Amino acid sequence: MKRNRRTTRQDIYYASAGMLDKRNGRVYSASTTPYPLPVDLREQDRMNVQHQLLRTLIRANFVGDLPGEVLTREPGRVKVIVDLGCGTGTWVLQMAAQFPDAYIVGLDIAPIAPEEHPDNVSFEVHDINERTRFGDGTVDFVHARFCAMTVRDYNRIIREASRILRPGGVFVFGEWLRHPMFAPTVNLNPLAEVPEFCRFTSLLNERLRLHGLQHISDSVPVRLGQVGTFTDITPLRFFIPIGAWHPDENMRALGRAYRGCIKRFMDAVKPFILELDITEADYDHICAAAKVEIDDTNRPQLVAHYFSGYAVRV
Repeated sequence: MKRNRRTTRQDIYYASAGMLDKRNGRVYSASTTPYPLPVDLREQDRMNVQHQLLRTLIRANFVGDLPGEVLTREPGRVKVIVDLGCGTGTWVLQMAAQFPDAYIVGLDIAPIAPEEHPDNVSFEVHDINERTRFGDGTVDFVHARFCAMTVRDYNRIIREASRILRPGGVFVFGEWLRHPMFAPTVNLNPLAEVPEFCRFTSLLNERLRLHGLQHISDSVPVRLGQVGTFTDITPLRFFIPIGAWHPDENMRALGRAYRGCIKRFMDAVKPFILELDITEADYDHICAAAKVEIDDTNRPQLVAHYFSGYAVRV
């Protein structure tokens, strides 16, 4: 299996086919999807690091035991997994290795998944704002992670998962809370402790709001309940350190790596935020100060909040 995307032949093809667009020194999807981030190699590397951090944090490619039980092998039937917004395809490939008897389809608007992959994997260019090609009740497992920056109406994701999942099939979701916070064990005010980091996230959230992208992470379980076709709705919360403050060596390594992801994210989202009434110099100043804040090892307990969970189709 070849997973190295550092050749440009395929990128040139997709660019000529109108699927990719280069601007502001970065490469973006040329589609009309609201996704605001680039999809070039720098961003792909950040996405892959973020995936590995979460996999280490939750010790699996999905939360809970039930999703894995749904994929237990059944004689005469191939289990189908659909990953909505698969990005670089790393999650899909790891699931294919874990469940070699399943068939896994990764859907994404950007053609950045590997050209070569196992026979039980398929990558398709698809806007997840639109209906998929799968028939009603034909899928066993739907995975939707980091979709809040891709769809303006997250309920579409839920309705589509409800449509294609068979009874007993499982929907797994995961989104970041987009604001700084400290671990629940301490009583610290982010506005007082990391004011520039808060300014950055405020700018990001305002720009996303104007772009029509909702902050939905902690509302997903409620939305699932409102649809009326899911049961066993199980929300789960995870906290990942930002920086190297944690007493546990493994968590310190996660914190350092995730801090690096945040810094790269600030660079990736810069052209998008500059569409607000802010100068490039002011934005650079805010980010530089925010990076100093999250580098400060004397500022313990700063964390990112990953909100995940699953639900079962009735």
